[in-house]
Amino acid sequence: MTDDPEDAPKPAPRRNRALGVGVAIPIALCCLCGGVGLLARGMVARSIARAELARHGIACGDGFDATPDASFAHAEVAPCTCTMDEGAVESFEIVTPLTVDLDGQRVTHVHAGTVRLAMRAASPSVDAGSLGPLASMLGVPARIGGLVNAASQLARMSAPALDVETLEVTQEGRVTVSVDALSLDDAHPLGITAHRITMPALTGPLGAHADVTIDAWSGTASASDVRLSGDLALTGSAPIVGSVTRSGRVTVTGAALDTGAPTYRVEL
Repeated sequence: MTDDPEDAPKPAPRRNRALGVGVAIPIALCCLCGGVGLLARGMVARSIARAELARHGIACGDGFDATPDASFAHAEVAPCTCTMDEGAVESFEIVTPLTVDLDGQRVTHVHAGTVRLAMRAASPSVDAGSLGPLASMLGVPARIGGLVNAASQLARMSAPALDVETLEVTQEGRVTVSVDALSLDDAHPLGITAHRITMPALTGPLGAHADVTIDAWSGTASASDVRLSGDLALTGSAPIVGSVTRSGRVTVTGAALDTGAPTYRVEL
């Protein structure tokens, strides 16, 4: 008896893979430019790297370059902006040069200064729960849900460890989330830590506003499940609601993230 080909596992859609590559832009660039690309120099390196990036639907500007040092133990990727032809990430920018650690032709670690992502897709719908009505009004749960989705997509990639000093996520030209001292390991499930998450530009109708930070952000992520927690501080005000202060350990979970019916939960 032969297996029905209709029942065979199907590869993940290219759109989902593109999201993962886009969110992990330093990883993507360094892995795709690895091996021969990083060990070559000048026009040869750029040509190899651009061809590999193009195969993944990524087109980078003229500033893109990857240059190994004399020892071939490290390589530097120059500042540049790249666009993606599909997926939730519209473009990404390496604002400051990033450094790649090499072991032979294998990328072992990526160190980045400032990286900026521009998102084209809307954030997921997440119930505010105990965060309260002001947080819901200003879209705080949706921004947290976006971080959960990003963590899930990163976990689908087989990539080296990554440290980013500052990651900025933008939508429609404004920064929605800024992450300081982000670190990802190369374990399974993926380990994630960040010193601080800040949500700027939190304003709403009739003068509603809030300042939100999450410190000591940490947790794990797989393709299907994410659990992250940190010390949340929310202060703000809105008509009728008045002044609002929320603080404490917030835990965010996502389940069935690799299906068409993901669920999210926020607990404070």
